[in-house]
Amino acid sequence: MRNRIRLFLLFMCLGLAGSWNDVFGQIPSEASEARSEGAVRFRVHVDLTTVQVMAFDKKGEPVSNLAKEDFQLFEDGERREILSLDEVNAQPANSALGINLTDESALSRGKTVLIVFDDTAIRSEYIQTARKSAADFIRRNMRSQDVFAVAAFGMTMQILQNFTGDKEAVLEAVESPAGANAGGGPIYFENLLREFAGIIPSLGRIRGQKTVLVYAQDALSTGGLSQLPELSSIGIGDVIGRRPVAMRTSRGSGTQESTYKNLLEAARKANVVFYTVDPGGLNRPDPSMAISLRSLATESGGYSILDTNALDSGLDGLDRQISNYYILGYQSGAKGKEGGYHKVSVRTKLKGISLQYGEEVQEPRSAGNPDSDKQEKAVRDALASPVELDQLPVRFRPLYFYDSPQMARVMVAARIQLAKARFRKRKGQYGADLNIMGAAYAADGNVAARFSESLPVYFPREKEEEFRSKEMAYRNFLRLRPGKYRLKMVVADEGGNLGSREQELDIPPWPAHGLAGSSIAIAEQVSGIPELIRDLQSQLLSEDDPLIYAGMQVEPGVNNLVFRGGTVPVVFHVYNLRQATDPWDLTAKVRFVDEKGREHPLNPISLKDKASVLNKREAVVGLRLSLPQLADGGYGLVIDICDGSSAECARLHTDVEIAETVTGGRPGGGSN
Repeated sequence: MRNRIRLFLLFMCLGLAGSWNDVFGQIPSEASEARSEGAVRFRVHVDLTTVQVMAFDKKGEPVSNLAKEDFQLFEDGERREILSLDEVNAQPANSALGINLTDESALSRGKTVLIVFDDTAIRSEYIQTARKSAADFIRRNMRSQDVFAVAAFGMTMQILQNFTGDKEAVLEAVESPAGANAGGGPIYFENLLREFAGIIPSLGRIRGQKTVLVYAQDALSTGGLSQLPELSSIGIGDVIGRRPVAMRTSRGSGTQESTYKNLLEAARKANVVFYTVDPGGLNRPDPSMAISLRSLATESGGYSILDTNALDSGLDGLDRQISNYYILGYQSGAKGKEGGYHKVSVRTKLKGISLQYGEEVQEPRSAGNPDSDKQEKAVRDALASPVELDQLPVRFRPLYFYDSPQMARVMVAARIQLAKARFRKRKGQYGADLNIMGAAYAADGNVAARFSESLPVYFPREKEEEFRSKEMAYRNFLRLRPGKYRLKMVVADEGGNLGSREQELDIPPWPAHGLAGSSIAIAEQVSGIPELIRDLQSQLLSEDDPLIYAGMQVEPGVNNLVFRGGTVPVVFHVYNLRQATDPWDLTAKVRFVDEKGREHPLNPISLKDKASVLNKREAVVGLRLSLPQLADGGYGLVIDICDGSSAECARLHTDVEIAETVTGGRPGGGSN
């Protein structure tokens, strides 16, 4: 069955009932260890530059429902094509990302806010002022489509409430007792920066812009950051309807400088913006304090609310900005220093509308190497060629889930072998910039969707032999309508070595009535979800986030290799469930089909206590299937999900390869 792979959907959500171990036991199992042995995993992000733009009418009110065609974007004076537009506004609505789910519980796009109380740097007389200010802000401005989280910093960051849309839970966390005040100072401040750096990866996995609102006073810095030039305070008149331009300043040296720079870089990449609030207002004893937090806010694209007793007005002005804006995405054409800045201007021909935006953007990636154009041409030629190349062997498994009945998102999970890759030395490291491209061809031969990524892969020189012996795990995404496609993926290094692989993909049409099913995903590895984002719906997480189930991240297999006599941990998704049925009367009928068409069924499995609700029409199921006594080889795994109240069934398919357990090595015969 190596070349007869039929591929279907996988979509998993957070918050599933039951224990992870009840479903998957201890993962990785023997099979997963063999499948993933030596894998090097890379998470890949879309290489688009984004600009946040606010649009106001003559009365200063936000303007909604604008389209890409209403904007013109220029980078360093040259016009760039706007490739994407996402609108965030204060009113519940369909996601501007084009995500239309199957019922009234569809995702609305709101703001994402993490409120942090720096209890080491808030004077005791202002502790309650800070808590009351935050609580009032939440009561006035947290809307049904928003998600908030609350944290407090002592010597470490404590998550008081992870991200949730439950306003009462957020208020309860805000009103919890404050920690002991330690008086601030450079040691505490550097620890605060490190704690912020620790949560940035979690924030980066949430879609769109994320706001970190920090309540703090007198955050002293006696190290490199004390060399910052004085920043002018920002009052109410400055914060409403304006976004300060990012600043670049000279710094001193030391670990604090490095920590600060790394945090700022991570925040920019993760689309995280800091804002600070000084609860002391006009009674703040020393206006030169808190300069480092102010610089962090300014350089991340935010600002500080201080020098005013009217905190509510300042926070309401902030809410106008983070609740009503557009995100314009474009491909940067600038050729400059890695991490450098470029001037951006955005215009509109619409009368009576003014635009406000940050006027500088940071270059998201290195401009590449002198051979990049030649390398890209080689990749494009390989993509168009019917011949599969194996200098850099690549294999992949596409998995799709429905954004709507008309659209599916396809995750391409791949493994790349680098034994023959050409590596070079760069910045004290050793490795290569890989050019990776994938395309989906429709039945008429036209390209329906594609992705392209330049991926830097570097490691210490002494690790070269070890690195060459491993597979690199890679993933990216395509968006496709239901239909039949030919998928091809190509990988190239800087030495002209190429690898390519082609597969067929069939995305079934959404049924006119009855149940719809997902593909079956076989878990290869699992890891815990960070506490901060554990309760978020999967739709709020970014597309490159690993698949999620029961509070765990799931890494799906590519070979779907399992060992004889073991078990198969699977997850699948069911759509179009009857709204009136609670609990749903669902049964899974499982069978393995060998290459001669002989069926090997398991006993029917009731899903009454195993189906976890995503919304009124969707459920996610996790099962651990016991393998029957089967010979080694390729099999089809078929699961029929049937509704006992209507006799409707949805059929789910995938392939598996069964192999004998091999101690200390990788079993052969994995499917491609």
